[in-house]
Amino acid sequence: MRTLLGGPRDLSLREVAQAAGTSLDRAERFWRSMGFADVDPDTPAFTGQDVDALREATQLVDSGQVDTGTALE
Repeated sequence: MRTLLGGPRDLSLREVAQAAGTSLDRAERFWRSMGFADVDPDTPAFTGQDVDALREATQLVDSGQVDTGTALE
């Protein structure tokens, strides 16, 4: 499982959002839009790769290259 996830699931969604430079609300919306189950925001269930993915999605939206609706689809 660690190989598939790119590392241990040692970050909470709150920590992922903070590391990606975005809000917890936005992180929850992106996560949910990808079809993943809701998780407690303080439960370690994420990896550093999740930080990278959220950071990239956030940057695309914030730069205006992609609107929020498109990113959530």
